[in-house]
Amino acid sequence: MVMAKAEKKSVSHHRYPQVIKQTPRGTAIANIALFRFLNRDLFGNLDNLYRTVIQTSGPLVLHFHVLHSYWLNLEDIVTFCEKVKAQKPDVTLVWTLHDHWSVTGRCAFTDGCEGWKSGCQKCPTLSNYPPVRVDRAHQLIDGKRQRFRDMLRLGCRFISPSQHVAEAFNSVYGAGLCRVINNGIDLATEAILAQLSPVPLNPGKPRIAIVAHGLALRRQN
Repeated sequence: MVMAKAEKKSVSHHRYPQVIKQTPRGTAIANIALFRFLNRDLFGNLDNLYRTVIQTSGPLVLHFHVLHSYWLNLEDIVTFCEKVKAQKPDVTLVWTLHDHWSVTGRCAFTDGCEGWKSGCQKCPTLSNYPPVRVDRAHQLIDGKRQRFRDMLRLGCRFISPSQHVAEAFNSVYGAGLCRVINNGIDLATEAILAQLSPVPLNPGKPRIAIVAHGLALRRQN
């Protein structure tokens, strides 16, 4: 299940026939517009996915990843999981955390801010992703965290490839509730790189590392 941000389809739509585009473009646009002022996604439901899940036979694992930022309403996600568990008690729920959204009132990345530890009383920057114009994080954080406690009550297993994210989650919801599972590496690529001769470094010359973070390439006419 993939939602394409920026109103575009993911490449997965063309590569894998099983991929479902869950959130219509109009819904995503409405969520983007309203999020600036409400700090939460109002629209988006999982009715179609619910029917698919209920009709699926055999063992079933629902593995969630990044569900925030203009896609799905958190309360609806919890309601969906409650309905699924009521019909299929043996379903396994897994949620991989790729950022700090589960512990903050709004932000996906803390960027050094520790306000989430004291209830996000006053956001130091409204431009932090996902950006807003009105700060309501302090009003939403308790309810948002309750939704994650609801997921834990349903037996959802939280994991993260990040030790830092897991520690933040466990500090809020309880020790050991989020486990760290490191991302894998391509062993074939690593074997090729191991055979390459090391590049000699000149300690007198500066070395520059460029890391992409939310960069968008735009064609220039």
